[in-house]
Amino acid sequence: MPDEYGENELILMAVDPDVVFVDWEIRKDEVPEAKDGLTMRVFDVTWSESATLYRDGFLDIKIGGRVGSGFFGLGMAGREVAVEIGFFDKGKFLPILCSQVVSMPRLLVSDELGIARKLFESGIPLGY
Repeated sequence: MPDEYGENELILMAVDPDVVFVDWEIRKDEVPEAKDGLTMRVFDVTWSESATLYRDGFLDIKIGGRVGSGFFGLGMAGREVAVEIGFFDKGKFLPILCSQVVSMPRLLVSDELGIARKLFESGIPLGY
């Protein structure tokens, strides 16, 4: 597979309640040469009707380059998140790409999963 396809693309996927996988490609002509790297900005958009309406709380993560992918621990279980990739110019964040909104799974306790009941019904002893 080629390293890049010459397209702007940003894919965001929930992996587990705390981790997302992000894959991105930004065309060369979209990133000014003089800029010092790119930043991935993660937004919690749980209470927003649109990912573009809520911009108060965010997490910035420095990323290596125009093309890449990685797993990122966010600690946002049960929340809805969106990602932008952009750069800073005179202290202002300028986004280049926006992701779709992704729902992070919520953390479940064993009682919610029914594990104890299933173990008991199968005859496996529980406790000490």
